[in-house]
Amino acid sequence: MELPTQDGSSIKHKRNRTAQSCVQCRLRKVRCDRKLPCAPCLRSRSSLSCSYDKRNTSKEPRPVVQNIQSVARQGTPFSLSSNDGTGEDAAVVAIEPGATAQGDRLIEDLQRRVRQLEEIVLKTTDTAKNSGSVGLSVEAHMPREQPLEAPTPRLRNAWSKTKIFGPNNWLQTAEQFQVLGEFIASDLPFAERFKDRADLLNTLRECISLRRSFKKQVFNEAALPPTDISSTFPQKPVCDELVQNGVYIFWEDPQLIPDHFKIKLALVLAIGSAFYSIQDDLTCYQSTVQNWVHAGQLWLVGPSSHADFTNDGLQIGCLLILSRLTGPASTPTWISTASLLQMGLMMGLHRDSSLFPSLTPFQVETRNRLWATIIELSVQALLDSGVPLPLSLDEFDSRGPSNINDHDISPESNTEVQPKGEHIFTDSSIQILLRKSINMRLEVARLLNDPLRKNLTFDRAMKLGQELRAACREISAFFQLHTSTPQSSASGQMEFHRKLLDMYLHRYIFFLYRPFMIEARKNLRYYVARKMCVESCLIIASHCEDAPDPSLEMGNYIRLLNCVGSGTFKGPLCMDVIAVLGLELVMQVEEDTSLRSMSSRHTAAIDPLSEMNKANRAPLIRCLDRIKNQLEQIIVAGRVSLKRVIFLVGLLSLVRAIDCGLPIQQTIFGDIMTALREYYSYLSGQSSDQSLPEPVGDMASDPDKTPDLSTFFATDDWDPSSIVFPDLFSLLEPSSARW
Repeated sequence: MELPTQDGSSIKHKRNRTAQSCVQCRLRKVRCDRKLPCAPCLRSRSSLSCSYDKRNTSKEPRPVVQNIQSVARQGTPFSLSSNDGTGEDAAVVAIEPGATAQGDRLIEDLQRRVRQLEEIVLKTTDTAKNSGSVGLSVEAHMPREQPLEAPTPRLRNAWSKTKIFGPNNWLQTAEQFQVLGEFIASDLPFAERFKDRADLLNTLRECISLRRSFKKQVFNEAALPPTDISSTFPQKPVCDELVQNGVYIFWEDPQLIPDHFKIKLALVLAIGSAFYSIQDDLTCYQSTVQNWVHAGQLWLVGPSSHADFTNDGLQIGCLLILSRLTGPASTPTWISTASLLQMGLMMGLHRDSSLFPSLTPFQVETRNRLWATIIELSVQALLDSGVPLPLSLDEFDSRGPSNINDHDISPESNTEVQPKGEHIFTDSSIQILLRKSINMRLEVARLLNDPLRKNLTFDRAMKLGQELRAACREISAFFQLHTSTPQSSASGQMEFHRKLLDMYLHRYIFFLYRPFMIEARKNLRYYVARKMCVESCLIIASHCEDAPDPSLEMGNYIRLLNCVGSGTFKGPLCMDVIAVLGLELVMQVEEDTSLRSMSSRHTAAIDPLSEMNKANRAPLIRCLDRIKNQLEQIIVAGRVSLKRVIFLVGLLSLVRAIDCGLPIQQTIFGDIMTALREYYSYLSGQSSDQSLPEPVGDMASDPDKTPDLSTFFATDDWDPSSIVFPDLFSLLEPSSARW
């Protein structure tokens, strides 16, 4: 198009369009398909290097390489350009066919791309390792970290007492046994249902009636302690042994000591009675011990104010709690650790003693030791109760006990004693070792006692568990360093302390892992937590492998403490350990049963894998059987407790029935019935000199006369529906379950 100008001439405008064809096609004046290399260049008789003008801004000519090997075989020349997204300044690289530069450049480009991919993979792997996960991508291979769902709370609502079972109660673990061996009434023959129902009901009531008669013989709540408690003390040699067993020796003229010391001495004697050598008759001192504990309780809560805000009151409170944990079961009087903690706070024990210049070195050390004791008792009580935690160590600045012996300091001394090195064992070493892990154990109690458990994640639990296991190894190394000294080997104190602290810390570990062990049934990611939880329980059980030794060496005292203690001091004989080991055994049986059912479709021969799994379960069965035998020895010794024994009888009966191919319901029913008859025969023989309970009669024949089974069991946390097989007692009385 020509435009006229002012002088009448015209201006010709050229099209400013870059050629789209390759240089060779334009020179030959043929139609180009704009590929690289283009089709005309490929069909040409002579070898042509297909190339485009570098001023070509079009993005059309893109290399089309479907198969690198096919291109190399054809010897096709093509150019490589950097893919920087511009296309305007891309240099033209012409590769002649047959030239060595063509293959070299292609290899270099591929190597560069491979290196880039390797760098990306390496960065992703490093990120996964730093986050503590396994695999190339945490999101791709791991489920998103979320806290566990809080367990459903349970409330026992009875006219005599209302009690809530916290998330750490053993019933949360016992619920898992409902998966196998549900005892359904319709599985039994019609006649057997009613006949055995009456037998079991009558035997249960007779056993519980005998148990109550034993309890009334020992615990007489109507009897008040004497006014002069020192008149109930045994002879001096016996007191010396009791106090020595309580790891504290002191003896003075009873007429010259004040009342608060009499109370403290009585409680120390009560603690030492757990290890007294007269184990043939455990009921010998039980009534006297109850009077001592009752007297300490009355001294604290009596009308006088002599126990208010004094170190003596705090010491008696701590001894009272310990005597309740180490004394006879179901001690009728007790003091709350919460009130003890509040009393210590009001006395300022939670603050640094250096802030108070008027305190003597003896008072400073006493306050530090008392506060460490109160914190230990409070954290343990919170873990057992499962209530929300009202305690934070960040609010306290109190110092820990000094590493000194008791004889290094006295009330008359005003000179500060230089602490010994950490590697030297002193009278304060136990508290110092426990104080190192108090923050971790307090965090465990806080996570478990949260009603919603918002912060209880698997990663957090694994980290805390590893820290607690490291603390256990540190304690073990500390005692191993001192076991070669003559003093420790002669007295056996090191062995007793080592076992006690090992059980104490491993209790926190398996409490921490237990929620994840329960979830491991549905999520295999938690298998590590399941394994560590069972290992901690087995370690606790290993400290009580043999029956109590009558020689009463201090190294064997831990077994005596497990037999007579309660709470933490039950060790492997507590329901928490029994339930975890039983759950692991049932889970292994479930896994083996599923594999056996799959393999039975193809062959009826003996499966070697099943036999190996049965052999792997043998140590667990032996451990539970050993615990059952020790519980039976406790019953023979006069401490009647049926809950744990019946639990174990049902559990072991289930495993035996599955392994031997026996009917599960009938086997469980028969074993429990046999065990109850044996216990009743023994209890009735022991109480032959007393008035036996009235005959029960055939009450089960009339449903209207069937009593409530939940009233048979004296312990507060017992309910027949919580046994290994929950429908067992529903067969007898469906209304007995009250949750």
